[in-house]
Amino acid sequence: MFFYYKFVLKTTYPCHFDECTMNLFCQDAGLKFLNIDFALQTTIMSELHLHTFNCKVPEFFVYEKGKILRFIKQNGEIQEKEYMYIHFQDRKKLPVEKECNDSFLITHLGFIPFNRKNIKSYFERYGCYDTIEEKKEYLQKANKRLINGRKGRLKREFTNFGLRSIFNIYQRIIGISYLKKNGLF
Repeated sequence: MFFYYKFVLKTTYPCHFDECTMNLFCQDAGLKFLNIDFALQTTIMSELHLHTFNCKVPEFFVYEKGKILRFIKQNGEIQEKEYMYIHFQDRKKLPVEKECNDSFLITHLGFIPFNRKNIKSYFERYGCYDTIEEKKEYLQKANKRLINGRKGRLKREFTNFGLRSIFNIYQRIIGISYLKKNGLF
């Protein structure tokens, strides 16, 4: 097992204990648990179109009368699936248009009024893929943010835990290696 709860309590590093480790903990302990994907996990590319990880088809997301919906276009057919929630990774400030009431699109540009009559046009505008140039520019900016974030986390870790930080960082590296080896990261 990796990222024991005692370790998680002793570090300022994000361990994603609730997202990854709890299922493995239940599995190792022989406990029954619900193991279905009930959340839309979006990419962290905040300036680019909103997509789920490894998506190979056009898609967009909607909040409609209390439900989170994912629309995809596959083999010329439009399909929709309901999810419990959507995870906005690295997207903290999405603007909301004033006309958004009980139905709206969830896009990289913000929340936009939704009308089922316009579904086909939504795929063209919001469900398309990012260009190579957009991805390249985004990745350059993201690398700078990542480096600055790592420096800040290291400083916070050493400020809070002193020399114990070396052990915490080592444990984190072991945990990430385990996740990668098991295809969970």
